[in-house]
Amino acid sequence: MGFFDELFSLKSNETLRVVAAISLTIVSILGAVFNLIVLFSIIFRVSKKDGFLKICCLKSFGNGIVCVGYLVWPVPVTFLNSLFLPHMFDAFMGQLVGWFAWCIGPLSQVLLTSNRISAVFFPQLYNRYYRFTPSNIGIIVCLLVAFLFFAAFFPEGCHYLYNLEYIGWLPEDSLCTTVRRYIFLVSMFLIVVFTTACGVVLFLKLIADSQSRSMTDAQSTKRRQKHRKVLYQTLVQNSLILADTLNTTVTYKLFTLLLLQFLTLSFSMVFIRMLEGLIMLTMNERINSGAKLLFGLKKPGENHGVNIGHTMMRTSRLPRFKHHSLIINFYQLFMELQIDESLYQYYYYTYPTCPKDERLFSKWQTLAVSSHILLIPFLPLYVFTGYVILKKTPKIMGSMKWAMLNLHLWASFVDILLCSLITPYFFFPSFSGFPIGLFQVFGVPIAFQVYLGMTSVFLQMFSVVLLFENRCHSLIAHRLSDHKWKRILFHLVNGIIAVFYMIPVCLNIPEQSVAKLNELTKIPCPTEEYFTGPTFVFLTSSFWQRYLVIATAIVASLMFTELLIFTFLCAHCLYFAMNHISSILTVRLQKSFFVGSLIQVLIPFVFYSIPSLIIAITISMEYYNQVLNNVFVLVMSFHGFAATIALLIIHRPYRTYVMSHFSNKNPQSFGTSANHSKSLKMVSRS
Repeated sequence: MGFFDELFSLKSNETLRVVAAISLTIVSILGAVFNLIVLFSIIFRVSKKDGFLKICCLKSFGNGIVCVGYLVWPVPVTFLNSLFLPHMFDAFMGQLVGWFAWCIGPLSQVLLTSNRISAVFFPQLYNRYYRFTPSNIGIIVCLLVAFLFFAAFFPEGCHYLYNLEYIGWLPEDSLCTTVRRYIFLVSMFLIVVFTTACGVVLFLKLIADSQSRSMTDAQSTKRRQKHRKVLYQTLVQNSLILADTLNTTVTYKLFTLLLLQFLTLSFSMVFIRMLEGLIMLTMNERINSGAKLLFGLKKPGENHGVNIGHTMMRTSRLPRFKHHSLIINFYQLFMELQIDESLYQYYYYTYPTCPKDERLFSKWQTLAVSSHILLIPFLPLYVFTGYVILKKTPKIMGSMKWAMLNLHLWASFVDILLCSLITPYFFFPSFSGFPIGLFQVFGVPIAFQVYLGMTSVFLQMFSVVLLFENRCHSLIAHRLSDHKWKRILFHLVNGIIAVFYMIPVCLNIPEQSVAKLNELTKIPCPTEEYFTGPTFVFLTSSFWQRYLVIATAIVASLMFTELLIFTFLCAHCLYFAMNHISSILTVRLQKSFFVGSLIQVLIPFVFYSIPSLIIAITISMEYYNQVLNNVFVLVMSFHGFAATIALLIIHRPYRTYVMSHFSNKNPQSFGTSANHSKSLKMVSRS
């Protein structure tokens, strides 16, 4: 066998173990160096240590033990291949690295997130003097819990052992390890949900309070920069904890190649610790300054940055905005926004006479938090469903697999756009609004976001056409000659229509300051974000409004016409041309799959059609209701989730696989039989 054959083998071999040992050595050394520098910099070179830095110190301590522990045990064992130290030492290292040190990571992340939440939302409690500070108590509790896990599972049969054959840590097969596994899964699920939800809320709150009128422009700029760094550090570390949790519980099980299992289990465990150390060292200004002092790269007299964050954090709690002041919104952390000159008179003299809309669901913050939280359960479900389609689609449905995967990917992508990447805050009946998603944070042009959102929706619709065309082709392919190039041309034309029909509108964007003032004739009393946010007016010209309505109607009609034609052909073949099909049982199976596909498409269609119809009515009547606009976006965000659930429940092979995880029965026992499998082979004609 060659080098690459051994490297990508399903079984353990010497080449694979050497490559694994070398990679573990490199990342373990780097991880140990980064985390120890963070640890010693905080202890010896940062003079004022607030709760945030103490928790970072705890995190680097746990990460350092993991990295050094790998250098002490897994690396030499993997290099030596067959030479092992005593069993109890293996068990001790497993408990130390796999439980005590590893548990410090997610537990300290909970403390880190809680510290930020308390600093932002409860400043009076955070500033109060405590004889025993909450951060110190939290650190002690964290260490006690980690030690409890270390000691509780130390008895024989509960060990976490390094297995050379699998190049990773694996539990012993016993009741104790089963109980421990369920405790671990539940605990990590709660931790991930808590840290992610708090991260989203913290993200929005820090941005909203990113500027104070009591500070100079220079101080305000420093404050925004500091908040941005602390925010990014917290959110990136939350993401790493999420990735680490998925890798150690789910991801590694998806692969059969031993190399991929190693990369997502053992290697990932050390690599993420190395990244955390690097992030704390580079993104935290006080730790970075302390590290420079530690290595003599900076003189003590030049230490201007070590305590800036501490002072800034204290002053950030002092100012309070009055009710009549401008809302300092989400985007002012990333761009300087001012009220357009053309809107100045209207905002300060006419707008104060408008009734204030204080409803919770009219605010952009509610929409942003809600949509981002929705993505937390949605995203794992989308990944799982993609895996089910790829790996659990029967061979007899092979002709349908890629069409179904294409539809699932577009539905998931549109949901991710609505929930996280774009998340539009509309001002219907005006064709205006602004995005509150991640694309806006990173400065993606709003016009491009509008184009991407509209194009993605219609590409998703045409993926439904592709699904039924594929189904129709598989039913009647035996009657036709090879028309593969015609099918490709057909779908290519559909794709070109979806991609290009919005371009003329996007190339004729109106002048924004004039357009925003003109739109106030439709919505004279919008929410305050219309003036203070990066509001984008997409259409004002009656010509381009008519073009958009007519073009959208034509494209939608074309899609529905194609869909009806292929649906009619499938129904005709199944219900009126039965003599062309070889058996009654096959017809029944074909009908079942056809009806399932219809239901799979109709369920998410409801989440599109009903909200769109309501919004169309409000536009035609020029009725403005911001709550209705926000609910429209949230309901639309559920369409991909509904499509995914329908896919898993309606189609029998996927339902069987999913149900097997909720029962002790083998997947084969959920209705599959020899006769059933035999008859299924007659279903696909492709």
